[in-house]
Amino acid sequence: MYNKKVMGAAVSAAMLLFAAQLEAQEEHTREVVSLKGDNFTVEEVVVTARKKSESLQSIPIAIDALNAVELEEKGITSLEQVAKYTTGLTFDVGILPNDTRPVIRGVNISRGRPNVALLIDSIDVSSETLTVAGGGAFANLNLLDLERIEVIKGPQSAVYGRSAFSGAVNYVTKRPQADQGVYGWAEGEYDEHDAWKGQVGVTVPIIEDSLAVAFSYLTSGFDGYYDNPNTGGDLGGANQDGASFALNFIGMEDFSAYFRAEYANDNYTPRAVVAEPSSSTYSEPTDFFLLGTANPDHGKKVPIPGGERGFPEPTQEECDIYAPFRYTNGFAPACATMLYGDVGHAKERDIDLGTNPNTGKDFKGTKIENTRLSLELDYQMDKMDIVSLTGYTDNKTSIEEDFDISDRELETLGPGSANFAPFYIGPADAAFTQFGVNTNSDTSFDYYQVSQEFRFSGDVDKLEWMVDLLYWYEDMNAVMNQMWWASDYMDTTFWNSALSATLLADLCTVPGDVSTCEGFTGVQTEMTPLKIPMHRNTESWSGALSFVYHVTDAIRATVEGRYISESLDYKSLPLSVFDNGFLNIPYVNPETGSTIPQYQHQSLNDSDFVPRYSLDWQATDDVFTYISAAKGFKPGGIATTDADGDIMFGHFKPETLWVYEWGFKTELLENRLQFNGALFYNDYTDQQIPYFVESDFGIANVSITNAGKSSIKGGEVEILYRPSMNWTFRAGWTHVKTEYEDFNISKLGDPGLYDKILSGNPEGDFEGKSFPNTPEDVAILSIRYDGEFAGSDWRYYTEVQGNYASKRYLDQGNLSYLPDSTVGEFNAGLTSDNWMIVAYVENFTDEDTIRSGLGNVNFGFMPGGQVPPFSANLVLPQPRTFGMRARYKF
Repeated sequence: MYNKKVMGAAVSAAMLLFAAQLEAQEEHTREVVSLKGDNFTVEEVVVTARKKSESLQSIPIAIDALNAVELEEKGITSLEQVAKYTTGLTFDVGILPNDTRPVIRGVNISRGRPNVALLIDSIDVSSETLTVAGGGAFANLNLLDLERIEVIKGPQSAVYGRSAFSGAVNYVTKRPQADQGVYGWAEGEYDEHDAWKGQVGVTVPIIEDSLAVAFSYLTSGFDGYYDNPNTGGDLGGANQDGASFALNFIGMEDFSAYFRAEYANDNYTPRAVVAEPSSSTYSEPTDFFLLGTANPDHGKKVPIPGGERGFPEPTQEECDIYAPFRYTNGFAPACATMLYGDVGHAKERDIDLGTNPNTGKDFKGTKIENTRLSLELDYQMDKMDIVSLTGYTDNKTSIEEDFDISDRELETLGPGSANFAPFYIGPADAAFTQFGVNTNSDTSFDYYQVSQEFRFSGDVDKLEWMVDLLYWYEDMNAVMNQMWWASDYMDTTFWNSALSATLLADLCTVPGDVSTCEGFTGVQTEMTPLKIPMHRNTESWSGALSFVYHVTDAIRATVEGRYISESLDYKSLPLSVFDNGFLNIPYVNPETGSTIPQYQHQSLNDSDFVPRYSLDWQATDDVFTYISAAKGFKPGGIATTDADGDIMFGHFKPETLWVYEWGFKTELLENRLQFNGALFYNDYTDQQIPYFVESDFGIANVSITNAGKSSIKGGEVEILYRPSMNWTFRAGWTHVKTEYEDFNISKLGDPGLYDKILSGNPEGDFEGKSFPNTPEDVAILSIRYDGEFAGSDWRYYTEVQGNYASKRYLDQGNLSYLPDSTVGEFNAGLTSDNWMIVAYVENFTDEDTIRSGLGNVNFGFMPGGQVPPFSANLVLPQPRTFGMRARYKF
């Protein structure tokens, strides 16, 4: 460990001696020969971030771009990898694989729709899943033969519509060319962990100079970096198959058409995730209730602010003496457990994933089947350009994973100990055991999207104008088939009696005697399905205007805005995973008394106008600066993440964001140095965030509410320096300071147990706390050397890069966190006119610090049969990986 850290520090220190490069360049131009002689300036980058071709250095927006050669050299196939090369973008996966969370400049998504729009050729393919937070399945980048990826920072609703609340990521695909004959490529990749990929693509002209068609096919396999110690099964594995088809037509000078279709079938084994709960099952000999104690590594027994269930708030000294959660059995003090400090060092040996009891093996994992079609029509008139963008996506996703990600062995007082409980009525040999629940996620999603956009643009004298009309529709059907059943270590005979004497006593004639209960016959002991169908229909209409006025040759003023109207229609069966599933209590409508659940229907409508204003000045040929103010808007919704299908409650409001920014872009030292930067302030209102709710039986779960006011202050710098024809240096740094300025749960309702503990006060007031899952600092440093072999067309390069992220909190109270980490990678390549051969080492220092995690509750051990301890779900990182990839072009 010591040598590894020394090595990592030495490499990082070496890289800090240099500035770094941004190898974002115009299409097809990144060649070593361009650096020969005296011509080693930084080349112009042309992007379409504002739906027109513009130089990256003269746009009043902060943008990062990765070009085709960078994507090929680095083998970028996921948004998580894109984030490695973009300082303002971070990426996390939450509680399930479809809980995907891209974040730009600290505008974190804890609940609600993702704040970052995902687009393919400017068509919005963003989504929001049901049953958990996050954005659902993303595009399979392996199937996208990309020209470049653009990461656009700040609200872009005026340009990109409904989803670009805090920014956007636009994947720009390569279009088949009809004037280059038959051409194509084949690529293969293999690494030391037996991950492999094969891919081929070919373009054929149909009509010379006018019509060309392209095909590509992909197949890949990977068993994962880790194994489940309980089964020996693969974790984090992936198998992918897919194909794409593209047709590009340029019939006349004033008309073009581009059609693209793709199909992908992806299968993933369960993720390598570790649960780090705040409570340990170990109970002191004097603890006859078997309430456990705090996790000895990262847990702590803490007073519950304001007390709980009639017991006053205790002192820390009292909590240190007594077992936690005694109040659940009617005894003081009112103490609980909580995670504290650095929890980012879990290992493979800590994995404790449960198995499917029907097979004795790991759960199946995730299967994604995706079909996507798009059509772009472009008609250029004398004074106006008309563009039509049509998109269609059909997605089927199914997820089967261990939801509580634990298989904990519970403690017992031994056979016959149930008789020590005064309420117990049942067989004499029953045991007093701890209470734990097995939970799995068996959820399917079937949705399709349709979008249609018409864009009209032109210019009149000094005025550029654009009119945009956008329709976007999504129909999502989900079946939440989560199954909860008693732990194998739990004596259900005892606990059925205990539940009938306490939480469910109102259902029983003789509390403690299950045979006298009406509607309760005992907890679920097998993995029995409880299907809860859920449906959400999203329809969005919007229109935008944009005006760019050239005040002088050097000064431009931009005024643009979009009016968005969005409707959400929900339909669901009001069944509860815990009440109707685990407890086996039949459904009863509280108003009608009906025992047959009927679909609930709820509709929401939100609308807003989102303007953006900017003023930019080309101060000199080498210095460009701008100021801007932009508004972001995200509609409200209904919480569907609280383990039941009841949609009559859990409504949350829209959130809005105003971003004020000053930025500059420079080309210095005869265009050998690019130095860009920005300062920004985000004024956040009604941020959609999680809070804890308790069921009628006192079981904690997570729902959604709105924080009154939050803010983000930050800045970023990017440097690209080419001192000679061979060397390129790059540096990038983003700093954000996030803060809840007005977030008090008591203003919205009753604070839950963990709201009080995390905030440190009875009101659940989080004022002054930082956002969870948001590092304050992210930095990229890289050094590259390009050269060529004399007398041949072969060239070579080497590149080393380090990616740093500061610590990030896992909870809203800022009590537990993942520490800072630095991940390095090395690439060396040989290229010619036809070949590219790359050897790489990812995470070359074998950094094993956890870099992705989520605060949650864990049901594997519930003290008193009521309280799921707070827990962290920790995703194990990629270990050091050596691999090679080769691409042949013909």
